[in-house]
Amino acid sequence: MDPSVSTTDRSLSSAALTWLLIDRVDSLRWPFMVGLIVLTGATALLCVGTHIALWITGRLLQGAASGVVWTVGTTLLRESVGEEGLGQAFGYIGLGMILGGIAGPLLGGALYEHAGYYAVFGLAFAFLGLDMLFRIILVEAKPALNGSESRGEAPEGQVPAHPTPGEDAKPRSPQVDNTRASQTLPPDSEAVSALLACPRVWVVLWGYMVTAMIMTAFDSVLALFVRERFGWNQSAQGLVFLSLFIPQLLNPVVGMIRDRYTRAGRYMVSGAFAIGCLSLTLLRLVVGDSVGSKVLLCTLLAVVGLSVTFSMTPLFVEISDMVRDMEKKDSGRLNQAAATALSYGLMNSSWSAGSLVGPFLAGFIKDAAGWNTMAWVLGLVVGVSAVLVLLVMGESWLLPTCRSAALCQNEVIDGVHV
Repeated sequence: MDPSVSTTDRSLSSAALTWLLIDRVDSLRWPFMVGLIVLTGATALLCVGTHIALWITGRLLQGAASGVVWTVGTTLLRESVGEEGLGQAFGYIGLGMILGGIAGPLLGGALYEHAGYYAVFGLAFAFLGLDMLFRIILVEAKPALNGSESRGEAPEGQVPAHPTPGEDAKPRSPQVDNTRASQTLPPDSEAVSALLACPRVWVVLWGYMVTAMIMTAFDSVLALFVRERFGWNQSAQGLVFLSLFIPQLLNPVVGMIRDRYTRAGRYMVSGAFAIGCLSLTLLRLVVGDSVGSKVLLCTLLAVVGLSVTFSMTPLFVEISDMVRDMEKKDSGRLNQAAATALSYGLMNSSWSAGSLVGPFLAGFIKDAAGWNTMAWVLGLVVGVSAVLVLLVMGESWLLPTCRSAALCQNEVIDGVHV
């Protein structure tokens, strides 16, 4: 079955499903375990399935479960690492994604060739079992996702919503109280409305989707191109992808830079997109079967890979910073755990969407109009994204700071400041 089916399923389901799970539990361990159990069952369906219906079901479940596991894992990482080392931690996640993407096909192919069909699934089950063991012995940094709010305590420096016995409540206007009661959103709805109403969030999601699109666009065209242009065999067709992957070993270093220079995220991403735009456009210069053309192709692909490296981690840290800032400005009223889980689920969906669009877009344009047209179209998309990120991301020059709907409603009601 085409892996894009699983990717599309994960893109549509993981964000909402994971947010609903995390918003209703006190520990991240259990959503993680549920996701791993479903993922194990889906892998078993693929292993023993003898009918296409079982394979389709397995891939759909695998896509949804892997989205839940990935989103909960990144949320747990943020809870454990905190704010200062978040960029470096996400850099290691990016490094793991790249190494897994390289090692998976290599190990699977070697096992299939030398040990047979079931040995490949045996390795997958071994990794899943090891992951479950790690989740069982996991010690979470926080006992409850909602912190003091889940226990009915007010955050430090805030006045409790309901006064304790013996304390005098500050008089309020009945009209204000009734209006607030009718307009205040539930915590889960507030997290959704706060994120989806923020233009900066959509720009970050767009940038992350473009990053995935750049990374995966060559999956459908590069091997065919080097075979047609240079006559390379299958081994050489596979090795040329290393030009894209090797620069991404620098992901943790990029994360460290982002952690040290917290205001540099906008410029890192926009600069990476600008360089990516230039290198993608220059792919038009790869003509003829000469050594110079081969060197130029590998060099430009390496620059494209470097642009992906310098955009992926800063974008992920940026959406974490936005959720943190919204929670601070809302004086603790925003459910940060739910908002964080939803934001990471949306990022996962954006990556999945980009991974689906990239190969289709590149393959369609190359077949219809050729390699040169494909190169400048991809470069144009990345170039426009560079300008958009520069103007909107971070402390935007064009847009106000994002705030939750509940805070905006509670600030002024019928002309009374609350």
